[in-house]
Amino acid sequence: MENTMHIHDRVKGNPVLSVLVMTLFFALMIPLSSMVVKFFKPNEKMLIVNFKYISTPIEFEKNTAGGSHMQSKIPVVKKRSPVMLKIFSSDDKKLIYEKEYLPRGMRSDIAMFIYTQLTLDENTVDIEMTETEANDKRFRLENVQLKKGDGTFVVFKDNQMELGGALPSQK
Repeated sequence: MENTMHIHDRVKGNPVLSVLVMTLFFALMIPLSSMVVKFFKPNEKMLIVNFKYISTPIEFEKNTAGGSHMQSKIPVVKKRSPVMLKIFSSDDKKLIYEKEYLPRGMRSDIAMFIYTQLTLDENTVDIEMTETEANDKRFRLENVQLKKGDGTFVVFKDNQMELGGALPSQK
């Protein structure tokens, strides 16, 4: 009898108590962990213009060197148009912000990232983006409402400027 081992299970689990403890844990997890995080100061109106834009080509490269099988079938862009971003007050049409964005790359042929973040006092603004070399390309948003404590995002989607995160009924 010396080589036998006896296991005595004296502690019995209570399944009802276990289920109650787990239910209480998950029930209290949501109300105790729902913390509101503010990204913007509550007394400021923030306008954020942020998008990637590919402007109109204004110069093309003519490559006639090499064999015809090595030449591009479509013209290669050599230079793209710069873009001017202007922000006006909707009330008195006063210019608030103006900046020219240049295409990236050594040859100025790569898409540009248009970004600005402004803290404004106005309630509504007009935003205008124009290609400086191709004047027929002009995008405009009028009467963009700014709210205190919240950021208003302007994005470029489906070949037009629009408010970011706006539902179709809010446009």
